[in-house]
Amino acid sequence: MQEVLAEQIGVSLTAEHGTGAQMQGLGAEYVQVLIDGEPVVGRTAGTLELSRLAVGNLERIEILKGATSSLYGSEALAGVINLITEEGKSRRFALSARYGNQQIADFSAQGSWSNERWRLRLFASRYSTKGYDFDTATFGQTVEPYHNYNLQLGAAYRFGERWRLRWAARGFWQWQLNRFDVGYIIEGSTTQQEYANTLTLEYSPQKKWQMQLRAYHTHYAANTTLRDESNAIWEESFFRQNFFRLEYQSALNFSTKYQLLVGAGYAPESIAATRYQTGQQQHNGYAFAQYSAQWGGKWRSLAAARFDYNQTFGSQLSPKISLQYQPLQRLSFSASFGVGFKAPDFRQLYLDFNNNVAGYAVYGSRVMGDILQNLQAQGQLSALYIDPSTDISLQAERSRSYQLAAQYRPATQSLLKLQFFRHDVRNLIETQIVAQDQQGRTIFGYTNLRRIFTQGVEFQYEQHFWEHWQLQAAYQCLFAYDAEALRRVRAGEVFRRDPNTLQTSRLAANDYGGLFNRSRHTANLKIHYQSDLWSASFRAVYRSRFGFADLNGNTLLDDEREYTKGYITLHLSAARFFLKKRLQIQMGIDNLLNYRNPAQLPFFAGRLAFLCLHWQWEQD
Repeated sequence: MQEVLAEQIGVSLTAEHGTGAQMQGLGAEYVQVLIDGEPVVGRTAGTLELSRLAVGNLERIEILKGATSSLYGSEALAGVINLITEEGKSRRFALSARYGNQQIADFSAQGSWSNERWRLRLFASRYSTKGYDFDTATFGQTVEPYHNYNLQLGAAYRFGERWRLRWAARGFWQWQLNRFDVGYIIEGSTTQQEYANTLTLEYSPQKKWQMQLRAYHTHYAANTTLRDESNAIWEESFFRQNFFRLEYQSALNFSTKYQLLVGAGYAPESIAATRYQTGQQQHNGYAFAQYSAQWGGKWRSLAAARFDYNQTFGSQLSPKISLQYQPLQRLSFSASFGVGFKAPDFRQLYLDFNNNVAGYAVYGSRVMGDILQNLQAQGQLSALYIDPSTDISLQAERSRSYQLAAQYRPATQSLLKLQFFRHDVRNLIETQIVAQDQQGRTIFGYTNLRRIFTQGVEFQYEQHFWEHWQLQAAYQCLFAYDAEALRRVRAGEVFRRDPNTLQTSRLAANDYGGLFNRSRHTANLKIHYQSDLWSASFRAVYRSRFGFADLNGNTLLDDEREYTKGYITLHLSAARFFLKKRLQIQMGIDNLLNYRNPAQLPFFAGRLAFLCLHWQWEQD
């Protein structure tokens, strides 16, 4: 999944608490990841680890940029990545085996069977790697060995012409080695497991009216056990999350030009972890509506709204409206505006974490008041920066997304797209120092402080030529800033100190580089060849420099030493079909230039050469 998303314009990979997907400058915690329209849970500090997601049985990937909370609710503040699995419309069986350096082994099997009433499908995969080490002077590897398994099942049965029942299930399990040096060697492992079930009942009382009742449940768990050199337990931790959703939808097609979608749902969620005092729950009820229309022959419009009520953060209304104008068959213009929100997560509400070795603690807003009052009553605080008796509840983060786009086909085989976007995010939740204790430990809490914005332009070009060839090129220019920090810099209120010369200077507006981990320029180029017996591709991805850490202590990106260099990655592959296209042999090299950045981007595993065999049998 990392490889697929890294080649999409407007999407960048991040390495904050795992490999996540940043979208148009907004972080991974604001991107909703779905499988067949249902959310995937089990985030670490807001990031959903992409390596958990299998791609072997995907039909397509839908990427929706901008605030989409009008349909998907919380966490869709930046956009949605929806993985659509193959439904199994034919009788098919396939086997795949892929092997590469670093002992990467990827095996999968899938099958489907169908008749007039039944559809059945199965997918199973196993992935393993010995990991890699780019710093031999330090104990442990950059990425330690791990292996995982994915299993997905599906069935559908049609009752006559109007009724249909569908069931889908998936499971995931992963084991990874942990090793590090804290003055003595610590070793152990982390296991992750996830399962999900979806049951859907569909009914069509009329050809133009479809109704759907859907129940979804998913569970995620992670366990870590670490032991010291004497085999005594050094640390044990666990994490458990359960999510359930019951939703009703009704779609009414008044005609080919007018459609209405309405729905409502209820979604309880619970979590328990080592870093929480007790298990926590929250309940969310919601309703949504979307109306689309085509009028005048050249205009299309869409209006949508969703209302969420949560027992923890209250109610939220998320509207969206878009308009498209097509003056010519080959030319169209579109504009959209949407409001998104992200509810405070369990970590920001209930976290109770102490790191006595590093000398700090972090508490969620719902538990911080009681903890501070107890420490104050015991005389353990040396400094207190907030009143623990006041209301310190968090508000949901809110975004406003604006997008303008134009699309033009100068010829049947050509396509040009140009898009301008801006996202304003308010009530951004971040940590702040709330107290210090007598032992010198710093105590952090969460609060709504900042306002950020990202804006930019995206350009895409596609061209088919010479019958078998296709070229795709894309570019994004991004500006991402902390609005308050930008105001202070422009007002001359921010200074920096050179750590070498100890000289202090006032920050100029062009010294401020914006938000960390955002590249000003990203681009990709893809060349594909496809014939009856051969296929080949060349892919190039470019990302300009980006900030990675504050080194001079003013919390801003303003020093050349705070940037990591930009990079280019090149990827090659070629495949040949045999036995009437039942057998495919593929060879390739990913990351041909052997780009490595273990400190900021550890998911780059260096140059990877691979061989893949794929065999399939299919009957229409």
